[in-house]
Amino acid sequence: MFFKNARTMLGEIGEIHITHKDYGPYKKWELVKQAEEFGLLLKGSVRFRITDYPGYTNRRGAGHKAGETFSLGKCQTYKFVLG
Repeated sequence: MFFKNARTMLGEIGEIHITHKDYGPYKKWELVKQAEEFGLLLKGSVRFRITDYPGYTNRRGAGHKAGETFSLGKCQTYKFVLG
């Protein structure tokens, strides 16, 4: 439901950026397909490099390890626009 809600906040020239792991079971999330179902188009994607975000630290958001960091592995930042 993220795309449904995010789309309502997106202006004509706005973009939605999502950084997501790009391997193994994470590919099954099919982010591009989900976005298209809510009228969003993939504008492009770039390899996520943590060095581009000084001070950034990833954290788990839920579960018994909430707040802990984890290995990012291979990630992409997807950029979506209104279709």
